Amino acid sequence: MPHVTSEQAARYHDRKLEPAELVALDDHLVACPACREQLVSAADFDRAVSELRADLSTTLQVPLTHPAYEELEAYLDRRLDQVDRDLMESHVAACSSCGEELRDLRELRDALQRADTQLTRANGWGARLASILQPPRGWSMPQLATAGAVAAAILVAGFTAWFVGRPPKQRPQTTTARAPERIPTTPGIAGPQSPAGPSGADVMVALHDTRGTVTLDRSGAIAGLPEAAIDQSEVRKALTTRQVTLPAEVLSLVGAAGTLMGSGSAGSPFELLDPVGTVVETDRPTFRWRAPSGAEAYHVSVFDANFTKAASSPQLTTTDWTPTAPLPRGKRYSWQVVATVGGSQVTAPTPPAPEAKFRILDADAAGDLAGALDKAGGSHLVRGMLYTQKGILYRAREEFEALRAANPQSPVAKDLLASLTLARQ
Repeated sequence: MPHVTSEQAARYHDRKLEPAELVALDDHLVACPACREQLVSAADFDRAVSELRADLSTTLQVPLTHPAYEELEAYLDRRLDQVDRDLMESHVAACSSCGEELRDLRELRDALQRADTQLTRANGWGARLASILQPPRGWSMPQLATAGAVAAAILVAGFTAWFVGRPPKQRPQTTTARAPERIPTTPGIAGPQSPAGPSGADVMVALHDTRGTVTLDRSGAIAGLPEAAIDQSEVRKALTTRQVTLPAEVLSLVGAAGTLMGSGSAGSPFELLDPVGTVVETDRPTFRWRAPSGAEAYHVSVFDANFTKAASSPQLTTTDWTPTAPLPRGKRYSWQVVATVGGSQVTAPTPPAPEAKFRILDADAAGDLAGALDKAGGSHLVRGMLYTQKGILYRAREEFEALRAANPQSPVAKDLLASLTLARQ
């Protein structure tokens, strides 16, 4: 992308850029200091990136549409394929109107099936009566056998007319929202027809955890969480959307090229593994990287937000290093590795790859986290959420991986783990 023009800068500030322009501008600003200075001050750059991504998440919304009556009937008759069934179950779990409509249709179907059974029985009763009673004058035996069936049929017709003749429920207007989450009926997650949960409503989500089973029902009630360990609204949001929400500060630690722990960086000759794009608990983090081919030695440098060198390693022959002195807490840092390869020096990261940034958790936040983790009682779900809220993503990933292992068939556990990575891209 060419440098930002004054007209683009004005449209950015007025929030009038198209989605594709926002994406391109976001990528370009990270790699171009000159345009960053033109658009925002260096101190406001991280906030600007967060605003760009917030604009993108708002702009790239999709319309939420309600299923047609025919689709609801096809779902009840099991004529939908598995993907469409998953989408339908996800939609009715989140849409009370469609969920109620589906329940009404199911009640009508069940009532008709019961009536059909009763009609069959009535035919049998009529035949029995005909065999033991004298028919009235002018009646034949088949007519008497049919009499009981006719009475049952009248009752069925009256009930059906009442049910079908009720006024139709008003369906909500189409609104703009996130696409419905798929919540299929598989082990580890309950579908719309699950047994009643603690609140008396149907269970939507059930996950095995170290303390037992965590459930979320249709009313939004959660059971199985450690008391006072975490705000239940945050857990409810994560289980409903099947996504974790990263703090804005953590998003600002991730460069536009999408550097991830354990993945490569565009433009870098070798990979820096961690800490990258995360908050860390310890004030003496261990820096790790992947060895380039033919490397003979390494040197690590750590810089603060003002690009002042905060720590420096001696000459190393290993691919990890832990500082001997603690780094000040609550601050943001970046780091790089210079490798000696065949007598030449190779540095990672290099432009256009983003900086390898991290932040050390401040003392107060570290104390709060320790107390919350103690109350979590080993719950992988709660611990993963707590670590995510503090931006300690490598710890959060460990917890969500353990939750996934305990629920191998659950798409909720799978999606929570996947969203932790996708949210950082």
